[in-house]
Amino acid sequence: MANTPGSAGNGAAAVAPAARVRPNWSGFSPALGVIATVLVAAIMIASRQFGAIGLFTGMGVLQAVLAVAGAPMRVRPWAAFWFAAVGVAMTALAGAVARQHVSEVGALVVVAFLAACGMAVGPIVARMTNVMAVWFLVAVSLLSGTTEHVRPAVGFLIGSSAVFVLLEAWKRAKGIRVEAQGPGWTAIRERLAWGSPILTFALVYAIAGAAALELGWRLVPENRAWPAMAALVLIRPVARESIAMTAQRLGGTMLGSWLAVAIIGRIGDPRLLILMALAATFMLAATLRVDYMIFAIFLTAQLVAIAALGGKDPLQTGNDRVLGTLIGAVVAVAATIVLRWLAGLARQGATSAAGGARAS
Repeated sequence: MANTPGSAGNGAAAVAPAARVRPNWSGFSPALGVIATVLVAAIMIASRQFGAIGLFTGMGVLQAVLAVAGAPMRVRPWAAFWFAAVGVAMTALAGAVARQHVSEVGALVVVAFLAACGMAVGPIVARMTNVMAVWFLVAVSLLSGTTEHVRPAVGFLIGSSAVFVLLEAWKRAKGIRVEAQGPGWTAIRERLAWGSPILTFALVYAIAGAAALELGWRLVPENRAWPAMAALVLIRPVARESIAMTAQRLGGTMLGSWLAVAIIGRIGDPRLLILMALAATFMLAATLRVDYMIFAIFLTAQLVAIAALGGKDPLQTGNDRVLGTLIGAVVAVAATIVLRWLAGLARQGATSAAGGARAS
């Protein structure tokens, strides 16, 4: 199995803020950087000591933290519980389809569609399902080099459940009661009615993610999930936001790749590579709320450094990262154009219907 805890950065990309015109340095968070660095260091150690179950236990912790980070404290235990339950299923599914071209693409269509439908429930669930869709691709990447299916799922269950247990204990210690929230089933069904904006977005999102994965298989087979990860992160309901993030992701990835390759070319000691990877982890987490392009620079540097630790050619990894991001960006822009076109058709239909109603 590839020892690539750096894939955690892709999970962070799923919850990155919208692109900004100027960096918001007030959002710089050393605390978040320290937490991410400690978690990634723990994942490296656990993976080395315990293999697949150690790696996926650490990834379960990290992904659960990412998924519930934006939720109010009173509902985080609930969110962590459901994320753990669904995450185990996603990990098992990733193991079942990994290395099978058609199965991977088909599974992603279903996963991405259901993830986008999470918007019908509310922003908390939408965030969780978006992280889950990206996690599915991360798990597919991690499981491509192994035939183990049970241990990774068990590891993810242990790690994500630990987050739930800690949050539940905190909730009970504080005496916090969680009241039912969110829309009822009737409202959810209405939001997912045929032709609704959410359902339309979900369909385009799923097809675009699958297209990006298919292109990944053909153009960057070793890192085939990267184009789909980029596409799923960059496709947003708001076109202007999606285009801005795409430009910043491309720029940050190219700069990060160039810097990482230049620095690694001067580093021969694996211990320095580890320090570089951890320093990049600190910065990508600390700048998560500062600027998307800066975040993408450090995310790319982290991935290239960790790949070099695993014995891979940093130049090839950097090139794959740039090409994978470019493919995902092109797919995201195409999806955005399709979504705007469909929205225009829907507006025209609504205007015509309203005009017909007035005439009658």
